[in-house]
Amino acid sequence: MHIDIKFLFSGTAIAVSIIAITVSYLSARKSRVIGLRPVLVFCFNTGSGWSVKNIGNGPALNTVLALLDADDRWISPEGIPSLGVNGEFVFGGFNTQIGIVGWGCLYTDISERPYSTIHKGNKTQIVKGSIFPAWNSDEISMKEK
Repeated sequence: MHIDIKFLFSGTAIAVSIIAITVSYLSARKSRVIGLRPVLVFCFNTGSGWSVKNIGNGPALNTVLALLDADDRWISPEGIPSLGVNGEFVFGGFNTQIGIVGWGCLYTDISERPYSTIHKGNKTQIVKGSIFPAWNSDEISMKEK
């Protein structure tokens, strides 16, 4: 009977160890992703107008700005240069004649994971993944400073 209890305790200890190692690995992996994640926000400055700023911990690559019209369609996609940590791109203002209700940007991190920032009304939302349509590269013009 003592041998069965020893095997039971040994098996339980091994199972707990495997679970602890797995949880530790997954936690470290998530920390690496969050540690290098870009986070783009829209800022307004009285002198220069609107800008997009990277307040995250990693570079924002493949960044595309787009406008949200009154029909909830994303229009006028424009690429901007990559933004390093604390990087900022001033784009000024928008053509208010086309009825814009918001704007947003699509960007990726160094592992090509997509993120989206949406500014609508007085609220900003940052989400993992893309909420934008899949544009062809010829639909995206490069924004000039």
